[in-house]
Amino acid sequence: MKRPLFTFAVLFLGALALIQLRGGASGFVVAGGALLAAACLPRRKGAFARQLALCGAAASVAALAAGGLFALRLEGWQALEGRSVSFSGWMEEASPYDPSRVTLRGRAAWAEGSGRVRLALSGMTEEVSPGDWLAGEFLVVSAWEDGDAPGGVTLSVRAEAPPEPVPAPEGFHPLAGLAALRWRLSQRLWEARPGEDTGAVLALLFSRQDKLPARRLGELDRAGLRHLLVVSGLHLSLLLGWAEAAARRFGLDRRLGSLLSLSGIFLLAGMAGFSVSVVRAGVMAGLCHLGRLALRRADSLTSLGAGGAVLAALSPPVLFTLGWQLTLAATLGLLAGAGPLSALLEERLVARFGRAGRFGGWVTEGLSASAAAQLGALPVLAAWLGRVSLWGVVTTLPALPLVAGGILLGGTGALLLSLPLPDAPGLFLLDLARMAARLLLLLARGAAGLADLSFPVLLPWQLALCAAIPPGVFFCLYLFPRLARRRERRALGACLLGAVLALGCLWRSGRGATVISLGEGGGVVISTPAGTLALDPGESLWDRRRLSSRLPRQGDGGPLVLAFSQGAEENTLLAWQRELSPAALCLPGPGTGLLEHQLPGVYLPLGAEPREVLPGIHLSAPAPHCLVVEAGGVKMLKSSAPYPRLEGSPVLEEAGLLVDRRGNAFARPEAFIPARMPGGERNLVL
Repeated sequence: MKRPLFTFAVLFLGALALIQLRGGASGFVVAGGALLAAACLPRRKGAFARQLALCGAAASVAALAAGGLFALRLEGWQALEGRSVSFSGWMEEASPYDPSRVTLRGRAAWAEGSGRVRLALSGMTEEVSPGDWLAGEFLVVSAWEDGDAPGGVTLSVRAEAPPEPVPAPEGFHPLAGLAALRWRLSQRLWEARPGEDTGAVLALLFSRQDKLPARRLGELDRAGLRHLLVVSGLHLSLLLGWAEAAARRFGLDRRLGSLLSLSGIFLLAGMAGFSVSVVRAGVMAGLCHLGRLALRRADSLTSLGAGGAVLAALSPPVLFTLGWQLTLAATLGLLAGAGPLSALLEERLVARFGRAGRFGGWVTEGLSASAAAQLGALPVLAAWLGRVSLWGVVTTLPALPLVAGGILLGGTGALLLSLPLPDAPGLFLLDLARMAARLLLLLARGAAGLADLSFPVLLPWQLALCAAIPPGVFFCLYLFPRLARRRERRALGACLLGAVLALGCLWRSGRGATVISLGEGGGVVISTPAGTLALDPGESLWDRRRLSSRLPRQGDGGPLVLAFSQGAEENTLLAWQRELSPAALCLPGPGTGLLEHQLPGVYLPLGAEPREVLPGIHLSAPAPHCLVVEAGGVKMLKSSAPYPRLEGSPVLEEAGLLVDRRGNAFARPEAFIPARMPGGERNLVL
């Protein structure tokens, strides 16, 4: 076996996922599968069969141990629900949409013991910045699995008294220092040059997207460039490339260069808030450099598997987070397909023009890396977002130089502005970084204005098709030299035709109406080719941001109409108009003339009789706190009132799909059943 550690990591992750989903000893299914596969191998593969069976058994045992330890740790924290704990620690970050919602990290103590934990606190009244130390008494409301938290557990707490600021304890606390530095630098840049361009620079450097308007985030989504504004393995690879170039420039040996790279990895992870994506990439790159320090040759697949297994062992819920799955899948696709695709493109370029040249080599490598990473991430994006876009393969290549320039210039400018030096050099570099960010936003705007090259993935067979496309393409890439022969071109043509038909099926399946529940807030989004209708979208800035992030997954649905099952305040309606500029707002009751006079806009009164708010979509409000929508020949009832109030009403009987005030969807037995996607939302194609 050439890569036993990578094989062990893959089997370990599979067994741990089964244990997290099914519980008990379900992870031993992996050991049984590995033993069965080993028994089916031919006799001449005896050594490989024994190693495979050993890896399967070891992976199942290790997964059972990791899952059991985490279950015990979670039970210990859940036993504190309803009790008070004493906490001392530092503020990790504040919600960009509600400054009173913060997360704290530190040590909690109670009568029977103590432990390090992450707290989610609502109702912070003190003016505290990330990195500041606090102490106080907190009531534990609940303990829940959180893949983004260290250890995989977060406590939701309520302050029994306002927490008091305390001085930092003696000793070295790098995490608190990095959180304070991240906040101070990002605020310094924003105060120096506020605007959308600076917001994009903050996203590139610190993974802060709260300074970008929702319409810009939507354009980045449609252009397939949103992932570039989250610090991840791409940004880490740029940093490591610069560190290695600096080490060669100053004549440092490989060990000193590796130490410099390890320091850069830790600093970048801190500036990104130790997000899951950058931590996974950091663990992988750190293992490579540790192997170099130990005079061992690093292997990319082994480092990838080890990095994913280490994070999963320390925090099993990370297996079901988007950041971890996306970075792992994109890196795996990059390692599997970038090389063969680059060689294929370069061979075609040489056959066409006689030579590739330096520029041609750079283009083929960049395009191959972008396409392979996007292809590897295809199943994850399909499962979480419900829609995949093909624009990312094309737009990522010209965006990479802009991203690199924004990171280098913006990071250097932030460093100069933080030092006791004149502001002119730092502001000059910041302006250059803003120029690169502006070009990136213009690229996203241009791509978003073109044809919609996105496909819906809402049903199980669509998700299975997206999961089968990457291995099929990579398999064809490895067999392409053989398939390209004249006698086997028919097989190559059949493969290409199958890929085109698969994409056509995805595109055709999403031409009808789609329904997406927004979850706990109770809002529902209905999208058709003629337009998009949002029911009970909410009142807060968080609701507006959440809706704006859901809209791109349904493609360019034309005009947006918002409907409220109960009256909304004037400030709420004004905020929705400024944030998303809807084509119309539907309100129950006939009195909208005065409202339209006070707040200019299009207001549609709703009553018992259905009215067409979008082509093919009829909306009515036959009962208080209820909306009935007819789209695609199917009636859907959206209720913000308890169902006992509607019991026995004909409104309830004529609806084929019911959505309650918490966003849960229910289908009639004789109707279709909504498909529950791995992202936790309910999606339906009408």
